[in-house]
Amino acid sequence: MPSGSAPDGFGPGRLVPASDGSASDGLLGRALLQVQVLALIGIMAAPAFTSAAGHLRLGLPAGALAVAVFFLLRGDMRRYIAFCLWLFLLTPFIRRMVDFHAGFLDYSPLLLSPYAALAPSAGALAFAMANLRHPMSAGLLLVVAAAVYGLMLAALNGQFLPGAYDFLLWVLPAAFGMFVACNPSWVGELRGDLTVFSLFAGIVLGLYALYQFRYMPGWDALWMKKTLMPTIGEPYPYKVRVFATMNSPASLALFLLLPLSMLIVSKDALRWVALALGFVALGLTAVRTAWVGIFIIGAYCFLLGSGRIRTSMLALALVLVVVAPMALLSDQGARIVSQRIESMLDARSDVSANERLHVYSAAFEEMERHVFGSGLGGSRADPATKSGVQAMQIDSGPIAAMLAVGVVGALVYYVGIGFVVAFLFVQGAALRAEERALVLASQAIAVSYLVMSLLIPATFGEHGVVFWFMLGMGVAQITAARARMRLPSQDRASLDAGVVAGPVAATLPTHP
Repeated sequence: MPSGSAPDGFGPGRLVPASDGSASDGLLGRALLQVQVLALIGIMAAPAFTSAAGHLRLGLPAGALAVAVFFLLRGDMRRYIAFCLWLFLLTPFIRRMVDFHAGFLDYSPLLLSPYAALAPSAGALAFAMANLRHPMSAGLLLVVAAAVYGLMLAALNGQFLPGAYDFLLWVLPAAFGMFVACNPSWVGELRGDLTVFSLFAGIVLGLYALYQFRYMPGWDALWMKKTLMPTIGEPYPYKVRVFATMNSPASLALFLLLPLSMLIVSKDALRWVALALGFVALGLTAVRTAWVGIFIIGAYCFLLGSGRIRTSMLALALVLVVVAPMALLSDQGARIVSQRIESMLDARSDVSANERLHVYSAAFEEMERHVFGSGLGGSRADPATKSGVQAMQIDSGPIAAMLAVGVVGALVYYVGIGFVVAFLFVQGAALRAEERALVLASQAIAVSYLVMSLLIPATFGEHGVVFWFMLGMGVAQITAARARMRLPSQDRASLDAGVVAGPVAATLPTHP
């Protein structure tokens, strides 16, 4: 097996950057790639707008898996990554359109579509076991070990199916990040694509959030009425905490941190529109934990970023001061934001915070009774078999982990994350400006998400996709930079100049 290759077709020995010239097309070529992926998802989701909408509940997950496998068999890493990210962003919207035309379902299998697309990346687990020196391998295997233990407990407690679903939420996002990290020869391509994706995502999410807040379309109103989630407002204009195309205000808010962090460190002139729309949408979600998260990201990038990034952030602050009040559209919008800010400053009047404290107290009592954990999937078990704590919504990532796999299992899980995050900060690689910007955004996301995980399960499921993907991107960038520095000086100069595209990049090692 060649150096740096991986079993089962994963790793840079197999997946090498395509030589179709698309990487050199600049912004237009990368924008075209995003449009192609969006058009593909649009074609797949077209029945959602017809009387055949119900067929998508199983058809879209199957189609997502087939398309993901097709992209990987073609060696098309760029479209595979874009396809996965857009599916997480758009699948809840497609689900609501299906429910609008075919009748509401409490648990729609259609929501499995993005995880079906992630499934092929689980082959990175084989790479991790065969390449233990890779900086993400040990961390990933510890995360998987904790999840396997939780699944075993779930099976012993008679909740295997809900446990298996939670197992996917724990493992697939981490495997996706590993998949990106073990293909460092792609990171230059993906870095540019991610910036353009962030432009598109910021604009799409921002515009739809404003539309939703102002007009409240029928499919979104129906979903709000059926799901009975009073904490996200009322299904009427100006009375909703926006969720745009996603599954909840928290889902939207945490996902927005990905495009916002990338656009903060970007040099693209178009980023200002996407940033303004993204920040307004983030404000209208009224998710205070995500507000803290973007503050951490902004402070981190300002303190450790380049002079250009600091100047851009000061300009962004001025733009938001002017644009945000107008973009909130009404006194109701400003009131939603101001009330949430006031509740952050006055803890005694914060109803949701007090409810959280009550749930946490009950959770610790439950942990005393089940020191070794009660298994994954407890919150999804049959209502007749749920304990009082399982019937509650546990927002804290560490507490949810300790309930599922016990204190020791949760420690194993977070030590695994710590191994990966530590590599981002003890890198020892010479990075060029655009590479340093990506690593800076990855570090900011890592710090922000770990802090937010105290109040939101930010490393699992749809939230965890952003966390692990950015960890993978940061690790891949550092690994590629280290490998470049080990090349002979002549090859390194050619690679820096863009003369050597395939052969040198294809042999980049995947471990430091």
